Amino acid sequence: MLDRKNLIFDLGGVLLNIDPRATVEALATMGVGKSLITDGLNLTNPLLRGLECGTVTPEEICNAVAATMGVELSPALAQSIKEAWCSMLKDAPIEKFQRLRMLRKQGYKIFLLSNTNAIHWEVIERIIASVEGGRIDDYFDGVYLSFEMQCCKPDKVIFEKLLAKEGIAAEDCIFFDDSQENCTAAASLGIAAHLMTRNAPWPQWLIE
Repeated sequence: MLDRKNLIFDLGGVLLNIDPRATVEALATMGVGKSLITDGLNLTNPLLRGLECGTVTPEEICNAVAATMGVELSPALAQSIKEAWCSMLKDAPIEKFQRLRMLRKQGYKIFLLSNTNAIHWEVIERIIASVEGGRIDDYFDGVYLSFEMQCCKPDKVIFEKLLAKEGIAAEDCIFFDDSQENCTAAASLGIAAHLMTRNAPWPQWLIE
């Protein structure tokens, strides 16, 4: 089924195990108001979506969190907020990253396309580095992050920007994501999209 040479992977839930409820619970334990957090951190709040799209800074989100707690933001509180925010980030299964290396050796171009933010990315880089002692560049030919691109999936523009930057055609790409909405957006552009089960082992046809 890998009949196209450009493979585009989502990060959270596909390559990196995640548990959004862990962040919700950590923030709630701190006393963060429900006006900001939702059960799935599903970006329905404009501030959360802005953080993912790079239009809201980590400092602004920390101030917003402190405001819902009715306290002034201090350096110590900011650090606690960031740690809570990263509670959802779990392990990176080594077999998935080893497979990325193998796919590159087989001639596939591997791209990362992730809705993420500056707070998470700093921790994600460390998690990936801990897998095999490697670097991001060891696994991907290109890394595309929503907060740097200032747009988020499922907006079609984020896919269009990747395609334009790499000079590749949608018809030569396969996309893997754990969100049906994101897969539908990719497919509407002609990208072959596969819905992955969050945090699950990859299907046999992808690992052989």
